[in-house]
Amino acid sequence: AEGASSPAGQADLASEKPGERRVTLEFEDESWVEIRDRDGKLLLFQLNPPGTRQVVKGLPPLSFVIGNAHGVRLIYDDRAVDLERHTKTDVARLTLE
Repeated sequence: AEGASSPAGQADLASEKPGERRVTLEFEDESWVEIRDRDGKLLLFQLNPPGTRQVVKGLPPLSFVIGNAHGVRLIYDDRAVDLERHTKTDVARLTLE
């Protein structure tokens, strides 16, 4: 995903587009994550090592596939999202508006 892990990621939090939402993922365990925006464009598509975090911005609805979901914290804007209720066989699939 282009720019998903750019080192200047912190700097452009100030320049959010209107309607854009911020997603923060914190990985306690290795996890495969796929995130798409409302146009189906991939925002993040990668394996994430434990102890790392990703910050992604996109226009909702945002759809997620999160592997090994029990080891991942998802924060949507500033709200923690409970992945447990979206998880089957340790893969969470959900869409956030």
